[in-house]
Amino acid sequence: MLNKPAGILSTVLDERGRKTVIDILPLKYRGIGLHPVGRLDKDSTGLLLLTNDGDFTYKLTHPRFECEKEYLVQVEGRLSSDEVRALERGVELEYGMTHGAVVKSIKSSPPFNYSVTLHEGRKRQVRRMFAALGYRVMALKRVREGSVVLEGLGEGCARELSAGEVGKLTSG
Repeated sequence: MLNKPAGILSTVLDERGRKTVIDILPLKYRGIGLHPVGRLDKDSTGLLLLTNDGDFTYKLTHPRFECEKEYLVQVEGRLSSDEVRALERGVELEYGMTHGAVVKSIKSSPPFNYSVTLHEGRKRQVRRMFAALGYRVMALKRVREGSVVLEGLGEGCARELSAGEVGKLTSG
């Protein structure tokens, strides 16, 4: 797992020479065929899993497995109760309705003011859901994927998942 900083691409190689998550991994993790499990856009930060196991990637990314992903979100202003309900029911985007999200107002992690939990992960989904309601996401950080939580891992740092963590991720 990697605590991805802003400005880094969630890809193995960039044809334009921009810095990727592979570029910031410790040397011992390079050259072993790791790839990101899902994506975080360039401006988003936080938990990103990497693997060289295709089955592991499939179990965490295919919608049928409903692997939860929790994000901290910073927007200007406060959502109305109707807007929260809209996010919880699902929002109409250009590809159709999103699944509902769990949305909680938070004060414990400034500058973030909402926690949003999804079990799908379409391209820039959290940002697009908020945009559909007229809000611009100013900061977005993934803090949990399945049972793995981003705690105690500095930005730009990586660590191996324990066998127990891998087991919990793949058993659900």
